[in-house]
Amino acid sequence: MAPLRFGAGVKGKVIDCLAAGLACACTPVAAEGLDVPPGWIGYDAAGLAARILALHEAPPATLPRLPGAAAVAAALAAAVATARLDRPAG
Repeated sequence: MAPLRFGAGVKGKVIDCLAAGLACACTPVAAEGLDVPPGWIGYDAAGLAARILALHEAPPATLPRLPGAAAVAAALAAAVATARLDRPAG
């Protein structure tokens, strides 16, 4: 769970979950810059609580399959970050 209300940059808590292949209920701030499944994001307190309950109660077979540490490392590689920064804003 990453109930962050403010911050900047990629959030280590969420990266740790992704790398371990675990689900993570989080706020939009915690998900910034990461490709997390939309079903993980709660946009207000009630939404975050609903995401936490949904992920907790979901049978493991129904949760998104996450690629794990290798995919997280590839997604956060310097070349990927540079390409994203080089894109025009908008």
